[in-house]
Amino acid sequence: METTAHSPLNTCSPEPWLLPGCSYVYDSLVRPQLGRWYGRSVDPTNTETNAAVLKRRQKQIQYGKNTSGYQNYLQQIPKHLRDHKFQPSTPIKYRKYSRRSWDMQVRMWRRALHLWDPPSDNQVEGSETRDPVDQL
Repeated sequence: METTAHSPLNTCSPEPWLLPGCSYVYDSLVRPQLGRWYGRSVDPTNTETNAAVLKRRQKQIQYGKNTSGYQNYLQQIPKHLRDHKFQPSTPIKYRKYSRRSWDMQVRMWRRALHLWDPPSDNQVEGSETRDPVDQL
């Protein structure tokens, strides 16, 4: 299959000095992640404007995106093929949430990303042993 400059399979970075695969980090730092939410009618009462809150939320998002599970997720499921009903989607940091609600969304997102973690040595060894329920 031949890729063109406009193809979603093209892995060229938006800036020539970026390393391959690092454009998403560049985008998250330089371009606001407004995506699927911001295009809709924006209600100023439902938009987070506190700079400290937005900075803290971005830091939590970056922790999740720096995991090996997230990297595997990016490789295995291209953005245009994702179904947000069944696959993890990054919480929207610009929407106004209570601290408790935001923390729960991040926790659920991070746990869902663990499904894409590479298998560890313990998991590989554990898969060879019998299921404890079968041993009863």
